[in-house]
Amino acid sequence: MKKLSEEILDFLEKYAVRNSEEPDDYTSPYSSPDADQLFAAAKLLKLEKTPISVYSSWESGGYKPYSSKEGREWHNSLVKKINSLADKK
Repeated sequence: MKKLSEEILDFLEKYAVRNSEEPDDYTSPYSSPDADQLFAAAKLLKLEKTPISVYSSWESGGYKPYSSKEGREWHNSLVKKINSLADKK
């Protein structure tokens, strides 16, 4: 689970649009609710807890560059992995 958490965080670092405000306990580091869901899943996985299903779409505008085929495929793969774990709950 920790390995998947690290993979999600690597993806977010590379493709997610950052929030313009400095993140703290109350604000997300990302500007998109879709990226927020992946971030929340990564935090749970890091704690060895099973995440809930995520509803993230590459088309949400929260990931750049939009035209990145690699980014889209990586995103979709992560969503499938997270939701597969959540479905086993």
